[in-house]
Amino acid sequence: VNYVCYAERGAGGKVQMVPLNKTAPKLTVLNTHLYQRELAGSQLFLVRFCAWDTSHSTPLGVIVKVLPVSTSVNTAIESLLLQTNLWRHKLQDESPQHQALSRLFPPTW
Repeated sequence: VNYVCYAERGAGGKVQMVPLNKTAPKLTVLNTHLYQRELAGSQLFLVRFCAWDTSHSTPLGVIVKVLPVSTSVNTAIESLLLQTNLWRHKLQDESPQHQALSRLFPPTW
């Protein structure tokens, strides 16, 4: 499961990802060290859920992609498609955004 999230710094500088979908819990991200520059800004992230075991108070995830924060319609549509996993379904849209998503996340991914 993927979530479109923004970063939130907690106590001790710990970073958690907060999904835009308010029904999903915050996620602790395992690979934040790879995204230090992006975490300092106001970026959105595509975060993939990995696991949630008894030793962690929040689910674990990894950042899959950094999404630009923009008010454009194309960016909003891309975020919605990623958040709802609709990009996996056969879409009639052959826009450059759809083609880029298909290359980044093929159906077998």
